[in-house]
Amino acid sequence: MKYLLLLILVSFISVLSSCGDSATTPTEPTVLFTLDTLSASVEAGVTGSDTVSQSFSQSLLISQVKIEYRLQSNVDSSFGSTASYIDSTNGLPTPPSSIIHYVYSPVDSLYSFTYSVTAQPFFAGFNLGLIVTQPQTETKYIRMTGIKVTKVK
Repeated sequence: MKYLLLLILVSFISVLSSCGDSATTPTEPTVLFTLDTLSASVEAGVTGSDTVSQSFSQSLLISQVKIEYRLQSNVDSSFGSTASYIDSTNGLPTPPSSIIHYVYSPVDSLYSFTYSVTAQPFFAGFNLGLIVTQPQTETKYIRMTGIKVTKVK
């Protein structure tokens, strides 16, 4: 009988300890699309241009997505190199990023946007362009790194 009471007590304590609040357990976001690097470059000593693009399109049963990336470039318009980038989506609000952004000087910045998914399939596109009009002493580049589209809601 003594062991039965001890067994019941241990069972009761283990049941109580397993009744935690699961809402406080952090969960990893659901990654829908990822790309390590998207890069356009023109080698040192030459003139020319380079463009590159990548897109993601999928029907989603969610209401919001988050798009993140780091933009890096070593262009300098005072020495004959410029770059541009576009990140476009059919989500809302209509982002100011749905137009071409020109880069005239070195940049290394993180970007993060949250969009409501209002049309199917959801679309996200990334485009980079680089123009070098005078030969450079170093390779010029523009790149997006750590591109990630994740589910928010």
